[in-house]
Amino acid sequence: MIVLDEIKLRLGEISIADDLLQSFINELTYKIIHYCNLPENKEPPEGLQYVLVRMVVDNINNDGNGSIGSMKVGDTQINYTQTAEQLITSYQTDLNRFRRLVWP
Repeated sequence: MIVLDEIKLRLGEISIADDLLQSFINELTYKIIHYCNLPENKEPPEGLQYVLVRMVVDNINNDGNGSIGSMKVGDTQINYTQTAEQLITSYQTDLNRFRRLVWP
C-alpha cells in the first residue's frame, strides 16, 4: 500500500503539496512507531498503515495545530481542533493492537 496515494484519494478535492503530505506522514509514522515500540528501521505493518492514513487525513482536516475549530458567541462555546498528540490518544484502541511490550 502506498500511503501517500491513499491519503490523496481520501482528501478528494483538497489540494496539498506532496512534500507537506510526506511531512505529516513522517511525523505521525514516528509517533506511531514510538507509541507501539516497533523497530525504527522497518515499515509499520499493513494494518497500521491504514490507521496512519486516517490519522494524517484527520490531522489535515483539523489543521494539525490545536487552533480554534469553531466559536459561538451567544452563550459562549469554543471548540478546539486536535493536535498530533491528541490524535494518538484518539486512536489508542487501534494502536494498542500493534503495541509491543518493552522490558527494562
